[in-house]
Amino acid sequence: MSSKIPRGLHLPAETKKTGHKFESKDAAAASATAQRSDVVLKSQKENVPRVSTRYGQQAELKEQNQQLMTVNEELQKNLTETQQRMAELEMQFGDLEKENAEVQKNLKDCHVLLVAAKMDPGCIDRLM
Repeated sequence: MSSKIPRGLHLPAETKKTGHKFESKDAAAASATAQRSDVVLKSQKENVPRVSTRYGQQAELKEQNQQLMTVNEELQKNLTETQQRMAELEMQFGDLEKENAEVQKNLKDCHVLLVAAKMDPGCIDRLM
């Protein structure tokens, strides 16, 4: 005996009810995948600007420390060389001051002799 009362709609096996709408399982899976990929992309974007792990930070600090130590050694070497050069130049300056004092004394002595002999110091320059 078949009843003439219509039964509920027969939906294909691949559709599911979501709220008030009907959509296929493929569309539902695609939208779920899109939502998951958005979450994954957001979490990846959030992870990008974060500071590296503690191990990474330590390794980075060790590398920076090594570079600073190398630069410090080079600066110490340059400082030592510069200090040695300064000491040499100060000795040369002292020697030149002594030599200049001797030359000035000899010049003064020569001038005194020329004046005592009543000679014109400018005349000697013309003779040479």
